[in-house]
Amino acid sequence: MRSSVIPPPLKSPDFKQRLKVTVGGRKAGSVEIPPAIVPNVEAEIYLPERSDGELEVRLYARREQAPGLFAGFRYSFESEADQGGVVVRSNRAYWKGGGEEHWSSGVVDGVVICEPRDLEILQPPGHVDHTKISGCFWITPNFALKPFKTLLQSYTGEVTIKGNEPRTFDVDGHLLKFEHWYKYQRSSGNDTLVFFEPVAEFEVETEADINALLLDLDDVLLLASFGTRQRTICHGWTAETPRGFVRQYRRKYGFPQPKPDHTFNHFLVFDEMFDRFMAITWAQFRQHSQKDLVRQALWRITSDVEQTGETIFLVLFSAVENMLEVFSRESPIGKSIVDRPTWKALKADLDRVIGGAVLGRSQYEQLFQKVRELNRKTLATAFDEFAIFKRLRLEGLWPFVGDGHGITLTAIRNRLIHGYQVSPDDHRSLLIARLHLQWTAEQMMLRILGWPVEESVVSPQVIENRFPDVDWQRERETLTAAWSNRSNLVG
Repeated sequence: MRSSVIPPPLKSPDFKQRLKVTVGGRKAGSVEIPPAIVPNVEAEIYLPERSDGELEVRLYARREQAPGLFAGFRYSFESEADQGGVVVRSNRAYWKGGGEEHWSSGVVDGVVICEPRDLEILQPPGHVDHTKISGCFWITPNFALKPFKTLLQSYTGEVTIKGNEPRTFDVDGHLLKFEHWYKYQRSSGNDTLVFFEPVAEFEVETEADINALLLDLDDVLLLASFGTRQRTICHGWTAETPRGFVRQYRRKYGFPQPKPDHTFNHFLVFDEMFDRFMAITWAQFRQHSQKDLVRQALWRITSDVEQTGETIFLVLFSAVENMLEVFSRESPIGKSIVDRPTWKALKADLDRVIGGAVLGRSQYEQLFQKVRELNRKTLATAFDEFAIFKRLRLEGLWPFVGDGHGITLTAIRNRLIHGYQVSPDDHRSLLIARLHLQWTAEQMMLRILGWPVEESVVSPQVIENRFPDVDWQRERETLTAAWSNRSNLVG
């Protein structure tokens, strides 16, 4: 009998291989057991027509191989030796589907369909000239990085491409050239389809340089995503190297949501300033002592994952908290209220007072834990210091912390994090609050990266000009009144 329906292949396989497969995620009861190695597995590899398309690897299990392959859900594999030609390798692939047939007790065969998170295809031999390696990174579309080109077709059949010079970016002497590669595909009706893929061309000395440049490219694209408000990632690369022609697919990041209507009108910084923005922010980011925290905040600000309004608000708020932590670590002001010697003496006095009280063991422990937090500045103080030190332009924005006139962005976050539900009548108010939180977070990140707020669309003047009809004070009053019967939200 067939235990599950096996979907048809994507198309004819690009390669057939014998693979050595390591199967992880195996369990005995609730305990995970060591991976199993299954040799000589017949496999078919299906590659996408477009570099960002769907990958699929089908592992065909003979009867003696099926128990091992079907015992887990996580796989790694590489081509068996002595096959010649194409070499296939993946360090992480996950179960996507498949099925098995039981012929008799303990006799099973079938197919495992898995989706690689990383996949390398190597086609030898390599090129003769080993002095330079040329290749390209595959990237997702970004309006600022695309070259403006036109495809001209003559009645003679000749095709020419005209347009402006593509943008380039220098990373430690390696020039990234943002281009379009045009591809052709035959349709079922025998028509020729022309499409392009955005790439970043490069030239390096060794294959190790590609991996180092790829990490830098991830950060370059993160800054470009921030400046254009259009998330952009690298999802693989191809190059002709001394060991062969390499195609490396990356699927560890979710692909951005398509934005076909996104133009320079949606950018955070003005289009004519984009090159200068990238140069300044890249230099600032490279030398920053808290790159990991800055990177986390950028990920959250640029996230385009489909989520509820409440979740997006919380994600943006966590980005603000990341940036406040960055500031506390790099600023001479620090995150403590009093200096270390003063706090040490004060804490000793507090410990004596608590120790002299008649309390249970658990109460003592909880109070002593709370004492450790007393010397940490409040969120409101940390934000105010950041705003002053970094010269934020918050006039005309929904207050982040208390001004005594209604619910603040911090109070909204506190309600949401504790499970408050937003009624349909309050969704517009929450949307406006979220927009103001986004503008606040973007101002903060601009200042961390050394870019003036005045040269962006989140300056008070631009916001006022672009959103003259948005009465956020009225929305604030509406939300304050709607939630006032639940608790005191003014603060």
